[in-house]
Amino acid sequence: SLGVSRAATPAKMPSAVMDTLAESSAHGISRVATSRSRVMKVMWFLLFLLFLALFVRSAVTLVIRLRGGGLTKSFELDKVPFVFPDLYFCPNNPYSGSYPHDLSQADAELINTAIANLSAEFDSRLGPTRSIELRARLVQSSLPVHLSYRLLAQRRAQSVLQTTATPTMGPQSSFPIFPRVLPFSHPVSLVCFQLRLTDNDRRKIVAENWQVNLRLSTDPYFAEFNYSGRSVDPIRSPATGEEVPLQDWSISVGRERLQEAGFTMLIVPVGSYPSFAHEAKFQLAPSNSYSVALSMEETEFSEELRGQQCQGDSEAVDFSDHLTGRKLTFAYSPAACYYENLVRLVTQAYGCMVFSFPLTWSLKNTTRCFNMSETGRDQFNVVQTTKTNWSDLDRQVQEACRSRQPCRYQRYSAEFSFSRWPSIGSSVVAHFAEMGSSSYSTPATRRLIDMARSLRARNHSAHTEAQFRAYLSESLINVRIVARSTTSPQVVISPAYSVTAFLADTGGLLGLYVGCSLLTLCEFFELFYRLLSGALLKHRGGARPAEPEAPQGDSQPDAKNDTTEA
Repeated sequence: SLGVSRAATPAKMPSAVMDTLAESSAHGISRVATSRSRVMKVMWFLLFLLFLALFVRSAVTLVIRLRGGGLTKSFELDKVPFVFPDLYFCPNNPYSGSYPHDLSQADAELINTAIANLSAEFDSRLGPTRSIELRARLVQSSLPVHLSYRLLAQRRAQSVLQTTATPTMGPQSSFPIFPRVLPFSHPVSLVCFQLRLTDNDRRKIVAENWQVNLRLSTDPYFAEFNYSGRSVDPIRSPATGEEVPLQDWSISVGRERLQEAGFTMLIVPVGSYPSFAHEAKFQLAPSNSYSVALSMEETEFSEELRGQQCQGDSEAVDFSDHLTGRKLTFAYSPAACYYENLVRLVTQAYGCMVFSFPLTWSLKNTTRCFNMSETGRDQFNVVQTTKTNWSDLDRQVQEACRSRQPCRYQRYSAEFSFSRWPSIGSSVVAHFAEMGSSSYSTPATRRLIDMARSLRARNHSAHTEAQFRAYLSESLINVRIVARSTTSPQVVISPAYSVTAFLADTGGLLGLYVGCSLLTLCEFFELFYRLLSGALLKHRGGARPAEPEAPQGDSQPDAKNDTTEA
């Protein structure tokens, strides 16, 4: 046993334990097994116990810190490449100011009959004396979606006048890109317009610093255009005689006499659902030109948190199209988890869906409570009397989605500036007068071109020119969008105190207080093995084999035993 003689080993202490103490790498405790005086052995033993107690006290603090959990964030600049997002442009007033006033006789009879029938249904359920705002809201929410979308909503041909992508620097001879803009039926805004970009287009816009240019029109109602077609009838209250004309319709409150013009621009991670509640957005007001610089920040969970705080390989999520009911596939996102759980909880409470939230495919058959075409009278009455703690529902949804968020996701933000557009000195009359009215099927654009030609021929009154410029100032929006940088920062979320850090701190405390490392703990396994072997030999009646004597020739004694007593 490294030079420790059996004569010096106390008879009351097992030889294996004394051998382990003598060979231990822990400073101090090995001196207890030497041939020092008993006083020195006791002193070293007490010192070892004192520092061992200090180590245990500090180690307990580390264990509490490890079990306490908690997360921390680390931030690294220019870590990941910028990915150009999906862009949606949703009109603040989704109802067109031109198409519903230029309907054919058949379409006008179709929509007006539906409005009259729903108004009568409202009287039978709630009575004719209820507020006109509630009547207007329920009639609008109960109209068949395909009728509202086809006959009332804004359309791409009128709302999106131009879309291009051009270089901002370098050779201007590069061919521009003409991205497609497609309508997207949205339960909150009825209709949005999505900018469709291919992967190659996205890379070119970012790598070559191109800008995306859009010219939008809010398609406001303009009485001076004198549409010749049939119009949509107002929603009437038979008891009070009040009316809500189409230009005052509001999806959210029923009637809004002071309508808000413009668009909401949604900045959405590629492939994710365009949620008003979860994605970055800002307003675009008419009569302005906007310069928008997009920024991205990527968040990633560390390996230790995957499967606990996030889902590693999140599957795609299927939504039900608000217009057609067909399946739409989107990338997994916090919005998808939020809507799926919220709709489920609300449906359990009411038996139907109270608000116009997006529906995931698994809940596609959920009825909407305030849609009189889908909900029976009994269920309608239950909805009115049921009380729900919405803050508690939201808390349950947040808890359900806390561990289901993606392990890597992007967040976007935008910096923008704006100026008046078009300026009063611009050749707006010539611009519209030279457009071919025959190539435009949109009623408002055709009449705007005719008005511009009349102004250029100077066959007009001052009132006509004032109305022309008033329409432009209330309808036109110009937007230029660029990526602020080709790279983006990354935020890594990791445990505030990891197992690796715990082991490192524990090893540091062992070295500080006891003078050993984590490897010293393995010596206890050797001690256990030697005690177990001795017990088995004793149980079998065998004798413990004699340990070989240390060679006496030129070998040097162990440094630990080459000591003298003071």
